Amino acid sequence: MVATVKSYTFNEAPRGSFSLPLNVAAGNEFFVTSVVIKNLAAGDRLMLNGTIGWSATLLVPGLSELTVRIRRGTPTGPVLFETRDNILVPANLGSVIGNRTTSFTHADIITNVFPSEETFYLTTRFENLVGLNTVALQGPIHLGGLLTSP
Repeated sequence: MVATVKSYTFNEAPRGSFSLPLNVAAGNEFFVTSVVIKNLAAGDRLMLNGTIGWSATLLVPGLSELTVRIRRGTPTGPVLFETRDNILVPANLGSVIGNRTTSFTHADIITNVFPSEETFYLTTRFENLVGLNTVALQGPIHLGGLLTSP
């Protein structure tokens, strides 16, 4: 079986470009970027992939966890995909040993075709044990969407 590529789109920010790094406080979900997928039809296969380069900027040592979500329709819409990554930093060395790159891929089969185009939002939420630290989204940041028909 050969699949036909219907569309591919992405948004990308290399490390240090645009307004990177972005500091995100613990406890807040933060909209990062989005992609619009057009010409959706029932049975189409959607693959979303992304990368976020981040570092813990610590006031105190501890476990820093970044939750990465893909939401459908709006930045606060239903969660289509979620993953977590963490850094355990034993001392106040966030930018020295606290760097991390989180990558993910999510695949889905389109069942609902109304509307025929949809926006998918990449968001992050940072948590840690003490709630005092921040995370810096350093880059690269990438969100791509590939739509194929069977």
